[in-house]
Formats: sequence, C-alpha cells, structure tokens
Amino acid sequence: MDNEQEDGLVYIEADPSASDSWKLEPIANLLKQGAVGVIPTDTMYAIVCDLRSQSAIERLRRIKNIEASKPLSILCHSFRDIDKYTAGFPRGDGQGHANLFKAVKHYLPGPYTFILIASKELPKQCIRFGTSSAKYASRKNVGVRMPDDAICQAILKEMDAPLICTRVLILLLMVV
Repeated sequence: MDNEQEDGLVYIEADPSASDSWKLEPIANLLKQGAVGVIPTDTMYAIVCDLRSQSAIERLRRIKNIEASKPLSILCHSFRDIDKYTAGFPRGDGQGHANLFKAVKHYLPGPYTFILIASKELPKQCIRFGTSSAKYASRKNVGVRMPDDAICQAILKEMDAPLICTRVLILLLMVV
C-alpha cells in the first residue's frame, strides 16, 4: 500500500522523481489545514508547516523545542516566492553594486540557504519573539531555501505559499 494512516500519522510512498506527484496532494492538503509534517529536501529531511498557520508554527517549535526567539527558514518553490516573502536578491545597479540574483540563479534550486531580509508579506509570527502575547519584533532576516528535490518541489507547488522548516536530526545507533 502506498498511503497508510496510523495513529493520526499519514505515510505516503512516492517515487523519488515525483512522477507520481498526485500522491502528494493529501500532504499539501494536510499542511494547508495546519498539520506539521516531515518531508525530504535535497540535503536532509525537514519538519515543515504552512507559514500562514500560527498554531502549526507554534506546534513545530514545541516539537523541536525551539524558542520563539530562534529563527526558522522557509522552503520556496520559485524565485517568485523568494521575491514575495523577502526583499529578494540584489539585482545590481550598474554603479558598482553586484547583481547577486544573476549569480544565485545558477545555484538554485540547490542545497543552499540564503539569508535575506524578510518582507512585510512574511507573517509576523514567523519572526516573532516571545509568547503569543509578546509584541512583534521589527522585521528581521530569514533563511531561504529552494531545494532541488522533486518530491519537495511537488509539495511546494501544491502549496500557494512557502513552508516553514527546520531540519530533522536523525541519530544512528549502531548495535554491536
């Protein structure tokens, strides 16, 4: 069976090339409803949630025991997402300021995180400090990824916004 549900968890088995990306629709739907999930990226697995769901972001922080003052990254499907939720990559001005966009576009999608200035489109709870009653901090930087993983990209394509993410630490235990 490709899709299994057990104890409130949904397991989806998909081809690494995402040739059967239709199987990933339930994942995107659950994320849009406020679920927190684990998905592959091009470097490791990530715990993710919809950046528009404050309760999902708080749940993700509880799961990983991440303080509200610690930054989270976003997974983006395209440069359009990056430009919407950040100030984007500097495009140069012909007066000695480098065109970083031109350089970066050769490396994305790929296994890199870039630190960019968050735009006003990035929900405040994504960069907030303190408890839910705390005042919002001024706009900060945000880590941005555009993974080169077919399954991750298929899920991001189904979402109409980036995903908040943090890495999954996998500990290997060797029994002798």
